[in-house]
Amino acid sequence: MKEPLTAKQAADLLGVNASRIRQFILEGRLPATKFGRAWMIEKKDLEKVKDRKPGRPGSGIRLKKRDNRVVIFFRDPHGHRRQITLPKGTTKVKARQIVRKIEKEISPE
Repeated sequence: MKEPLTAKQAADLLGVNASRIRQFILEGRLPATKFGRAWMIEKKDLEKVKDRKPGRPGSGIRLKKRDNRVVIFFRDPHGHRRQITLPKGTTKVKARQIVRKIEKEISPE
């Protein structure tokens, strides 16, 4: 390996967090070698993830908290804005399950 970089150094070059670099590695999008506890990355391999879309690849569904309630915002297949307010005490896990169900219903087949 010529000029190996740590995840932190690679992150600084790409303008992302080191955790995002580790995510690229674990997804198989960025080749790296484990050296002890650190991931070592060749500088030339950063080209493979450099041209990515900024931000999260969102589904268009957003969760927000209002008055101790979780509100899910999304657009239906016709483009209309919709929202669902979940009852107090709804857990994050339950909210995510509901979001997955909505994603399946509104995603184009």
